[in-house]
Amino acid sequence: MIDLTTDQTKSIADDLDCGLKCYVNKITKELKTIPGFEKNSDADEEPLEEIRRELEEDGTDYLVIENMTSNYLFVLIEDFVDTIDDKHLKDQLEYVLRRPKPIRNFKYKIDHSGDYRQKWFNFKSKRYIEWVEDQINRYNEVEKSEKVNS
Repeated sequence: MIDLTTDQTKSIADDLDCGLKCYVNKITKELKTIPGFEKNSDADEEPLEEIRRELEEDGTDYLVIENMTSNYLFVLIEDFVDTIDDKHLKDQLEYVLRRPKPIRNFKYKIDHSGDYRQKWFNFKSKRYIEWVEDQINRYNEVEKSEKVNS
């Protein structure tokens, strides 16, 4: 069973939001993160290679915490827009969500929307934490079920 601290859960949520791949050691609860893309010119490759090698060798010891799909992120954005009480801004955001590249256009619009920018960050952070908790809970349910059935 994986039982993470609040700080660990928040750390994973923040890392996912930054595009990192996250892994939790099922036994030690140690967190490992690597860039979510193949090459990162700003990163020192040696420590990353060591982490990748460890994940390959001990892969079954780690639970992969999946990032949100773009479809789920779109739903999250729609949920946030539903909470906005400024009718003018809400109408503008609903419009950009119907246009091509809705996520990019939403980010641009919300970044230029005063206090709503921080409200978006808070909303998204809360939902990322819930996303991580849901994956941990699903894993724990499967583990519990397997122990009962064996």
